[in-house]
Amino acid sequence: MSRPSKNVDKKLIQAGKELVTESGLASLKVRKIAARAGVNPGMFNYHFGTREKYIERLISEVYEEFFSNFKMESETSGNSLDRLRKIMLNAAFFIRDNRTLIEPFIEEIMTGNKKLFDFARKNMTKHVNVILALLSECRKDGYIVKAPVLASLPIIIGAVALPNIIVRILEKKL
Repeated sequence: MSRPSKNVDKKLIQAGKELVTESGLASLKVRKIAARAGVNPGMFNYHFGTREKYIERLISEVYEEFFSNFKMESETSGNSLDRLRKIMLNAAFFIRDNRTLIEPFIEEIMTGNKKLFDFARKNMTKHVNVILALLSECRKDGYIVKAPVLASLPIIIGAVALPNIIVRILEKKL
């Protein structure tokens, strides 16, 4: 007879999200996560095996939550410019709310973490393609200048991401 699920894996993921928000990816220690989730550390090993697999799952769940909201906003009613504004605002809020996860994620990629690099390469193109499609639509509808769509992408992404990057740098300095 199997034991009923107590959603321990979900509790551990939620605990990780909270810990990352408070003190970054480096704060994710097995005992600390288990204590925050209110479970035995052995349950961490049972559900995830290693800290690395846990981090992959945590990042994957955070991204999937973001992307499902992002995609839904891109498909709402309204003109192309309104939908572009909605998804970029959605991205700005996501970056703001998850900057303590995003920064170490990028650092891990830049220091050669192949698994996280592969995750980024596979997933980041999904939301970039949504942005490109809406930029093309906005251009066709006459809302933005008739410039190459790829030339507009860094401007839009920079406008959304840069303020959050600056805030994160200031947070670390203060």
